[in-house]
Amino acid sequence: MKKRLFLLPLIAINLTGCFLFEEEKETVTSFDKTIPVYYLDQHISNSVDNPVDLKNQALGQYSFRYIENQEYVPYLTVKTYTQMLSHLLDEKYEFKTYDGKNYAQIRVMEKEKGSLVFLAQIYTKLNKVMFAGNISTGLVQEDYSSTSLMKGLFSDEKILSAGGYHNFYYDHLTFRHEKETYYPLSLLDAAFSESASYFHVYDYEEIFQFSSTDDLANYYITNSEPNREVLSTPEETMKRNITNKFNNVMPDYIKEDRKNSYFFLMENLYGLKSIMDEDDWDSRFHNQGLITNFMSDSAYTRTEALWNVMANLNDGHTGMTRSNAPWSEGTFDSNGPLWQHRKELRTQLTLKKEGVYVDKGVKYGGILYSEDHEVAFLAMEAFRFIYDAFNEDGSFKEEVYQSDDFYRLASMLDEVKASGTKKVVIDLSTNGGGVLGVMMKILCLLSKNAKSELYLAYLDMDTYVQDNLSVDTNNDQKIDEDDCYGDDLDIYLLTSEYSFSCGNALPYFARKNGFVKIIGQNSGGGECSVAEHILPTGEPFRHSSLLHLGWVANNKWEGDEKGAGVDIPLDYENYYDIEYLATLLK
Repeated sequence: MKKRLFLLPLIAINLTGCFLFEEEKETVTSFDKTIPVYYLDQHISNSVDNPVDLKNQALGQYSFRYIENQEYVPYLTVKTYTQMLSHLLDEKYEFKTYDGKNYAQIRVMEKEKGSLVFLAQIYTKLNKVMFAGNISTGLVQEDYSSTSLMKGLFSDEKILSAGGYHNFYYDHLTFRHEKETYYPLSLLDAAFSESASYFHVYDYEEIFQFSSTDDLANYYITNSEPNREVLSTPEETMKRNITNKFNNVMPDYIKEDRKNSYFFLMENLYGLKSIMDEDDWDSRFHNQGLITNFMSDSAYTRTEALWNVMANLNDGHTGMTRSNAPWSEGTFDSNGPLWQHRKELRTQLTLKKEGVYVDKGVKYGGILYSEDHEVAFLAMEAFRFIYDAFNEDGSFKEEVYQSDDFYRLASMLDEVKASGTKKVVIDLSTNGGGVLGVMMKILCLLSKNAKSELYLAYLDMDTYVQDNLSVDTNNDQKIDEDDCYGDDLDIYLLTSEYSFSCGNALPYFARKNGFVKIIGQNSGGGECSVAEHILPTGEPFRHSSLLHLGWVANNKWEGDEKGAGVDIPLDYENYYDIEYLATLLK
């Protein structure tokens, strides 16, 4: 489930200052250097033929400090860090910072009301970051109104409970200089990028700010400055600088920064930690030689350490997203035995399903009918949408019905309804997930009144949100039974162990809402949305985030990590036998 596709409600924060008396950190010998920072928006049209001109993307020259003989880990104050993000703020909000001897503070304030929507305090003696709220509340949000994603979806959110602080601990080095505390950029990014969803990559010459972790090797950039390649990517400039400055050997202090950032992210921001055995978690992260391996001179061994951590989690949301990292960190499949099994199952099921379509003479992905036309079978492999969805007259482009799974499913259900068939099996057995906003709309599509509900939780902050949804499928500005199919069709969802993420959430919420019955095997979990991060050495990875999906009943939270459950069990050998399904559903 990709995250940040809808707005979480603004949480009212009632926070009191936590003022601790700290001793000043031991100072280090450092020097100042001013370097440029560039913003690379993921929606900029970008290609070899149409590269981004860095002159148009400059945020400015910013002052950083570097520890002597460690001049490739940039340190900065919280004020400088918020200045680098200030261009992203909605005009209604502002950053306010404080840097004292005892602690540093970052706030996001609503200007007119003076209300506080985000507060962070960093205590260097305790190596502790405390924060509440969400930086992204104050950021300019992406507008999905011109896309098919959120078209027609309406949400009425209600906060059921709002808790207090996140409490995070870090191992990074910080130091004071001229009465200000300096933090490594990697620490501040690690602490706040999940909330803000922005990242910084340092190529040892300049810093690039991203809103996506997928862009490091995909942005083609030009710069008319002397002694720079006319056309390159951030990754290429990073590789070049690594070769020139380090001879491809990672210094120990950069290894330390990388290690500390990774463990900070996984110790504090991994969403399924509360579900796992804590003792097992500690042994996974602190024993088995993993710390030593992260500090190895061998890029292969360092990558193997990452793989060992991720593979043992058996979490389909967690892993490296790209293998061609600038430091040549090697390539590993970061899925463990459980996910290897599930991928093999998906391959087997897909081959079996493809054979049925061939036998029926129907194009793969089309509608299969039983001989008596009592049952229709629809395959749904993912939850996708497209940005450029509309013609000039406001109508949807034809490709929306092939590339946007909400409108594709709606058009197929229209066809089934017109045929007179009453029972529909929507196949999610090989569905590994996709975009949460698409799942939310499809959930309403399965109802009898185009309305549904789901629950979200930030469990670390004891915050629960009830989301009441409705969808205007036919774009007639009304929410009614013409926008959904639950009143006209008996809907069944076919799930397997592989049905994961949104492929798990849809059957879970549809069953909780009473819209469907589940047939097959129990779905495979994936209750957290996905968070993405970039390590200081340029390696992007994803993990299950702190945003959980589930259900609240009688003031008790229930996550959907254990699957949606099954109403009608089915052996895998009979999954796509349409005649068997027709008999079973009678």
